[in-house]
Amino acid sequence: MGARPQARFSSLAAQDKVKRRASVAQFNKQISKKEYFAARKRYGCIDFGDAAGSSSSSPRKFTAFYDHQILAAHNLICKNFPEKYSERAGTGLLFNHLMGCGKTHAGIAAAAVVKLCAVPIDDDGKALIICPPTVFAHWKACIEEIVDFSNNYTDREKLCRGKGVLCASRHQDLTAESINNADLILTTQSAISHAYLSYRILLRIPYITKGGHERKRKEWANRVDKKGHEIPMHPFFKFVFRHKANGLKPFAVVVADEMPLYCNPTTCVGRAVQFCCTNSTYVVALSGKPARSRPKQMAHLCKTACWKPPSFGEVKQWHVQGQKDTAVSRKTVNAFMAEMVDLCDETTVDLPEMTWSFYQFKPFMFLQTDGTVKDSQKKRHDGWMRWVKVKRQQAQMDPDFASHYESQMWRGLARMTGYAFDATLGDHMALGFKENPVECYRMALEQPSNTVRVIYRSALKAFQHGINKILVYSNSATQLQIFKNYCLDKGGCGKLLRYMGCTPQKKRDVTLQRFLRDPNERGMLFMSSAGSVGTNVSPGCYTVFVIGDLPYNNSCLEQAVSRVRRIDQPEGTKIQVVVFEPQYSISSAKLVQHIDKRERLERALNRGDFSHFDPQRNEKWRLTTSIVDYLDDSDQNGNYPESAHARKVRLDYQAKVVAATAAGEAPPEKPREAEDVPALKADDLSDDQLPTILHGTRDPKTDGPLAPEPDPSDSEEDEPIFEGRKLSSENPAGRIARKKTTKKKARKTKKALASEAQLNADLENADELSDDEFIDNDFDGSSDEEEQDEPMEEEEDSGDESE
Repeated sequence: MGARPQARFSSLAAQDKVKRRASVAQFNKQISKKEYFAARKRYGCIDFGDAAGSSSSSPRKFTAFYDHQILAAHNLICKNFPEKYSERAGTGLLFNHLMGCGKTHAGIAAAAVVKLCAVPIDDDGKALIICPPTVFAHWKACIEEIVDFSNNYTDREKLCRGKGVLCASRHQDLTAESINNADLILTTQSAISHAYLSYRILLRIPYITKGGHERKRKEWANRVDKKGHEIPMHPFFKFVFRHKANGLKPFAVVVADEMPLYCNPTTCVGRAVQFCCTNSTYVVALSGKPARSRPKQMAHLCKTACWKPPSFGEVKQWHVQGQKDTAVSRKTVNAFMAEMVDLCDETTVDLPEMTWSFYQFKPFMFLQTDGTVKDSQKKRHDGWMRWVKVKRQQAQMDPDFASHYESQMWRGLARMTGYAFDATLGDHMALGFKENPVECYRMALEQPSNTVRVIYRSALKAFQHGINKILVYSNSATQLQIFKNYCLDKGGCGKLLRYMGCTPQKKRDVTLQRFLRDPNERGMLFMSSAGSVGTNVSPGCYTVFVIGDLPYNNSCLEQAVSRVRRIDQPEGTKIQVVVFEPQYSISSAKLVQHIDKRERLERALNRGDFSHFDPQRNEKWRLTTSIVDYLDDSDQNGNYPESAHARKVRLDYQAKVVAATAAGEAPPEKPREAEDVPALKADDLSDDQLPTILHGTRDPKTDGPLAPEPDPSDSEEDEPIFEGRKLSSENPAGRIARKKTTKKKARKTKKALASEAQLNADLENADELSDDEFIDNDFDGSSDEEEQDEPMEEEEDSGDESE
């Protein structure tokens, strides 16, 4: 039986509505721990509770599953159901449920129905749930609240097994006794990976090819101690091999949350997760955006999940012959959507309305506090721009070393992103801020960029309109800290909290509670990529500012802003997302390239929708050219001129307006590239020229201006900080608490900083070199260790630079 996209309940006929209600009621009854399932001779495992609370005086939040969660679990259990249980290996589904639809409870429902309705009485296969570390606490809270297997145990077993649930965030918690006493195991992919690496090691064995060249092949082997004895196998994998030797599947079902993040089978974590899926009867993958940047990611997902047929796990099946990864095979996509996907999106469930607005402004990148332009920064910026274009030219001329030149090109693009946000960041980059935080952050605070001031004024305007909570997201933790320091220095933004890679896991939940505690108190939460997956910043926050470095993948951006959107929010909730875009900058170029992935690749792979493909090239999803084609040197004021792409879009729009006017029709919608942006600095912009606040609770024009609210006394910090230490006169030496580093890493960092300084000096005089001299000069300062936040587009995910 193949999975089909779910239908909205309101669109069903009256007879179908009755059938669905009956099916949902029957499903809930079969998995309820209060009910005895006679056909399987066991009780259910889900504690539904009631509105008043079942086992305690506190009210229960969970009372029932949503229909789409039950239907997804029903679709899973119906696949290959006529076959014997021992022959159902490779059975599974991808729960492609939009962010905010409750994938956690859908995964729990799937695990429960498999354990109760599919596993034979004499089989003790366990349910294994794998999730990212950032959402482990959320999964643990949900499971401990509603999962209880104790009704199926004798009194003696209850003393040993508890509720039959094991929550292990570390591989040390996966002991032999705890595994044997659990029916359901919750852990993280990193815990499984570390358990695998505790007794296995990847070797590179040299060998000689037929042509006489020496090569090295990868080969896994058992670790040995100092005496040469093999290290014992980890209890988790010992449990798996013991069942495998007896011809049994150790796991009845594996549920992998956000599996596309760790499904690459060539990595250690992908190999460890694949081993678990191989030894499971059912495999469920949960993701709102399974395809992010390449068609091959779907092949990796299928191969790691070990789904049938195996052809879905072959990369070539998803490509079109002769077009590599710039096209996607319709035949494979249609077959996969029909057999392996349970789809749930806005057409299935009611989610809060989300409005996107892109606010363009002139960056004035090298502007000083006295209104002048710093020439040295402009020269370095233009030198890096030339560096980017030359490296791309070298990659085209020398295909054998294309990857080397492209990596240097991406390094230059990271510079462009830094300069567009803050000139000090463009000069020193994240590595400089990490090694010399006091000096660099103080320099950024003394020379605040026009971009930072525009965002700050926009935040004050939102507060004036009655918006009390703002989530500020960026792909760069350094840029968030620069903006946070400026807000602390100027005041008026209320409580300022951080949710970044440097924030300890235990402190993250407390941070969210503090942020949402008082709905009438102003507050801003600065969230990097560390919180972009699984974090729930609702209810209470309905405004998102996207600043600075944008992800190269549109799915990462949507994943981040969906933190404030949930299915259980009150009806009528409206969410606004404001993306701050320095006009014609690298952010504009990234948004142009998002069109390929958002309108074609993601629609095709996530929904099977090819309607936005070119009719002449009905399988080609990448239509834009290199990101370098959308960039140009800055002008004398530190702004970017109109790019060739923007000029073409503007002229096409003007021609369409003329044609529509002549035909007496309404003019087409104005594209973002054709917007008229005033060349004004942040302090010269009027309130009407700042981003429009759509969902505020008050109107300053009629209600009168609202005075800036002072920072509360219990704010996280009262001075600009970095890594928990204040940048004040009391700390002039900059004694910052840092992680311990090895001598080898310290030497590499020192060498990288020295070479970076030399390269900056060389590029400052790049305009004095001819094209041939510029190409021939390798600038000895280049180093692979320099840029820690280098945005490699070829990677599946661009992570937070500070993590």
